[in-house]
Amino acid sequence: MQASSLSLSRRGLLAGIVLVALAVAAHLPAAANGFVWDDNILVFENPVVTGSTGLLKIWSTPASTYQYYPLTFTTFRLEYRLWGMNPLGYHLVNIFLHALAVILAWRVLLFLGVPGAFAAAALFAVHPMHVESVAWISERKNVLSGALYLGAALAFMVRWGIGPGREERGGGWYALGFLLFAGAVLAKSIAVTLPVGLAVLIWYVRGRMELREIRGLIPLVLLGLFLGGMTMILEQTQVGAMGPPWNQSFLEKVLLAGRALAFYIGKLAWPHPLVFIYPRVIPDYRDAGSYLYPALAAVIFYAALAWKDRFGRGPAAALVWYGVALFPALGFVNVYPFLYSFVADHFAYLPSLGPLALAAGGVAAGFSRLRPRLPARAPAAVLASVLLLLGGLSWARIGDFKDFETLWQRTLEKNPDAWIAHGNLALVLEDQGRFEEAMAHRRKVVELAPDLAQGHYNLGVALAKQGRFEEAVRDLSLAVTLDGSHSSLNALGMVLVQLGRDEEAEQAFSRILEMDPNLPEAQYGMGRALAAQGLHGRAITHFSRA
Repeated sequence: MQASSLSLSRRGLLAGIVLVALAVAAHLPAAANGFVWDDNILVFENPVVTGSTGLLKIWSTPASTYQYYPLTFTTFRLEYRLWGMNPLGYHLVNIFLHALAVILAWRVLLFLGVPGAFAAAALFAVHPMHVESVAWISERKNVLSGALYLGAALAFMVRWGIGPGREERGGGWYALGFLLFAGAVLAKSIAVTLPVGLAVLIWYVRGRMELREIRGLIPLVLLGLFLGGMTMILEQTQVGAMGPPWNQSFLEKVLLAGRALAFYIGKLAWPHPLVFIYPRVIPDYRDAGSYLYPALAAVIFYAALAWKDRFGRGPAAALVWYGVALFPALGFVNVYPFLYSFVADHFAYLPSLGPLALAAGGVAAGFSRLRPRLPARAPAAVLASVLLLLGGLSWARIGDFKDFETLWQRTLEKNPDAWIAHGNLALVLEDQGRFEEAMAHRRKVVELAPDLAQGHYNLGVALAKQGRFEEAVRDLSLAVTLDGSHSSLNALGMVLVQLGRDEEAEQAFSRILEMDPNLPEAQYGMGRALAAQGLHGRAITHFSRA
């Protein structure tokens, strides 16, 4: 390939085919998997995906979906009409999008003149940390956004000639880049980091930014701030990422960020064990050891910048880009998954490109210096061995996503204290009629997370279904104390009716109706409580309203 051309030579075409083959081969077993956690809520039980008028709601009504990711939900809606409840099609699309992201990552690195670009893309293609993003249908937003993000980055680089020996291209490339960026953010808002990421790439190539590039990034920043801000609001008001579990101090958030930066680097270097739900660890600001990770991260970033004249801008750019791309998941912005863990493999899908490119470039430079003393095929043999090992780990990891039960069982094997895994496994076991096993997991949830209202609510409801009403009252009362939600109060009220404690039940339903008089469940429950007390006239009024 010529330095100023985007065309592929025969050798480049072969390299692209190999990368696609690697990405597909590493994740093909996922095609035999079924649906897992959230796939039902986001896809086949989602009215905007399955309903006849959902497409307009997806784009015009942010409250119609858990998050405003309209492009992602549009793909689900289209696929639901193509293959309905068959998970095969959804899995194949995820694999295709990952393969596309791999090719675009390679082209971006190649365009920048990064040494070891093919090796970095190959590692990105097969690394087991990425299985969560590819094999989990709900993470369509990750692979779709990732592919569009990288496509947008390449388009802007072509427009501004960012790369050794590159020349500027026409404004059509900017328009293409802007559309791809908008699509990336509408697929998943983590893509808002692209403008800063582009600034890092421009600095890597030129050491400075031109005024035209700064002007060109401003519309991206404004769009990102708008859509990113919308996501932050919905994450708190609609998804529920607010309250005590997210109320860490700024110092604790800094310590969490330092730990996360080190955590993902460690998992990229040594991807074992990979867990769907990692332990939720809040660093203790009174412990001197908690400051090690952020201090180490600061020293490494500083060293990379200070030694740029000796080692080039590559290491600093790779590390800064990694930090920028990972920033939305470092803990400074509240996201719902922080309720059960502050780290997750899918958070590092795109950010991992920075460390992988740095590692591949460093090894390539090392082999270049040792080339006279090494067999000609030694680099290829080493890369093939590493890819084979990582690919094997990916195959093994994909098995964790076989189905609902397997996912939660494997999670508990690696992290027995994951309360959310106990809770969701209980749901699976109840659906199978294995109620005693389910109850053991329900009790484990309240043991591990005694301040979690949902755990007490679920246990109370399960006890009530078994006719154990006195026990149910205890846990439902705790749930009411912890969150005072409609569902907890309503469940408590119905159990109190069963026990003949009708006046207490009336009080519970009154609390609900004070908050929302239009809840039919509460109106019906109030009717039950009043009828049991012989107050039939008032009861009929509430039954009628229900």
